[in-house]
Amino acid sequence: MSTSNKITWREAITDEMEDHADEWGNIIEKTLTEDQADSDLYGGDACLPFTAWTNHRVYFPICYDGTFGCGSASRYPDGQPTKPQGGG
Repeated sequence: MSTSNKITWREAITDEMEDHADEWGNIIEKTLTEDQADSDLYGGDACLPFTAWTNHRVYFPICYDGTFGCGSASRYPDGQPTKPQGGG
């Protein structure tokens, strides 16, 4: 994959956040560094382990059959179902 087509973990996390009206400014704790967040989603042999917490959601990596992305779940019980994570 060329650098111009690079997809970063930050972009994958941002996409997931936008699906839930959340944003990076709402993160209260995260296990990934800024360099890791800006690393190529497909740049390594393994999925990047991380967790990021906002006031309302928990974000984590999804790795299935060579496809990587970001998933999330509600941080607290809210009565809303969680969509299936990973897989087709």
